Amino acid sequence: RRWIWEQYDHTVMGDTVIAPGGDAALVRIHGANRGLAITTDVTPRYVLADPKEGGKQAVAETYRNICAVGAAPLAITDCLNFGNP
Repeated sequence: RRWIWEQYDHTVMGDTVIAPGGDAALVRIHGANRGLAITTDVTPRYVLADPKEGGKQAVAETYRNICAVGAAPLAITDCLNFGNP
């Protein structure tokens, strides 16, 4: 995965506070004294074993990773592409 991240310029406009590759990326928001923490997570073996529980685990891992960079989880997108268990 690291090779993929290294192919992109993470410092466009100098707004990257924490680059991708760790728990979550953190970017500055122009005109505000705030930032945006971004992550996406999944453990494929959990999803393979039990899609419903794997989906729950993915949400929990994302929550933990946002907290790990000092951000407050406020929202999640519904783009969890799992099959209907």
